[in-house]
Amino acid sequence: MRCGAVVVYCNPSFEVVSGNWKSRKEVELLQDIDDLKKVYDLYQESCTHLPYAYYNYTMGSLKYNTIEAFRHSVHPCNAISSGNWNAKTILIGDSLNPRRDFDPLHTLPFCTFSKVSCGQWLSGELNDKLIEESDLLWVSGNQDLTFLKSLQPDRVVCLGQVDGTSKQLYDLNILHTVIPHPDHARKEHDDLNEPYELFNHIR
Repeated sequence: MRCGAVVVYCNPSFEVVSGNWKSRKEVELLQDIDDLKKVYDLYQESCTHLPYAYYNYTMGSLKYNTIEAFRHSVHPCNAISSGNWNAKTILIGDSLNPRRDFDPLHTLPFCTFSKVSCGQWLSGELNDKLIEESDLLWVSGNQDLTFLKSLQPDRVVCLGQVDGTSKQLYDLNILHTVIPHPDHARKEHDDLNEPYELFNHIR
């Protein structure tokens, strides 16, 4: 989403797909039509938090302007951020954790596949609350936040007492709320089953 990606679902009917498959079956990976139908159905059930468009080549070409209508704004290259640049809620975390195994090479705020940090836990909680990636802009507090003045969010939330971040926002006249860090909330949730305060701010 940071790079303005749009997922295009190529979605011709199964009759068209199976017809194409039969015409070149000798070079296809799947050799059984039942397996082909299972794969086709899985594609129909797939979902994404990225913006998406459907395309059926039997009904004409997909116009470039159609894709552009779905695309989110591309983030500036120098901003340490992820999510939707024009989201109504901005979440500010602390500096990025050191890259761990299974993390992407280009690390971004709260984008981790490691179970050591709280990012994966928080992503799961947000997903359970039906809060999508497009609803949020994630920002690292360990940078010049002047670019936030050009945005128009409904709310800005600092996740924890991020070093110097609250003062920087105050100096920029950006109203914000400070709540406990998600790592602290994760431990409380595990011990006491307490809901994270963040969800009171972004519902």
